[in-house]
Amino acid sequence: MPGGPAGRCGRCHDLCMRHDTMTWGEVARRLSAARTYWLGTTMPSGAPHAAPVWCVVTGQTLHLYSERSTVKARNLAADPRIIVHLESGEDVLIVRGVADDLGPPASVPSVVAALAAKYTRPADQQYLPSADPDFDVVYAIQPLSAIAWRLDDYAASQRRWSSGLTTRYTACERVPAGAFHAIARDVPLTER
Repeated sequence: MPGGPAGRCGRCHDLCMRHDTMTWGEVARRLSAARTYWLGTTMPSGAPHAAPVWCVVTGQTLHLYSERSTVKARNLAADPRIIVHLESGEDVLIVRGVADDLGPPASVPSVVAALAAKYTRPADQQYLPSADPDFDVVYAIQPLSAIAWRLDDYAASQRRWSSGLTTRYTACERVPAGAFHAIARDVPLTER
């Protein structure tokens, strides 16, 4: 891992990292606390596409859901590489990763339950996969890297995290079925 772990932290279960790095635990806590996220995908033409989404972190994985007919879902079917970032431009967290199609919400009831536990406002219910059958796909986002900074202290607050994994898939090729699982098992893949 770039920066290399310095060992176990005496205060927590995270690995201690160099001063300019962060642990996945820190990234996951920041992601968990957010309500709305921005998802960046790539259109077939290569143009970027951004859409607000709701997500939940379970274990080490960020999950989001959608309808297969949406632009973002069609983009992910063609190219699973993503960028997710928080709403704030003043306290920034950007995560780069790969989306894995887990199928319909019924196939991942623990994720559906976690979403319902997170989004509890009465008006939220209509937008959750447990209430709207049009939501027909859940994605697991396996993170590859993250960067964070605060605008008020940009130079001193920049921090990075890396899984140490890369993906070999380019925008020109479709990712073969099951290839994501090689990434998730920590099998390094080389950039082309």
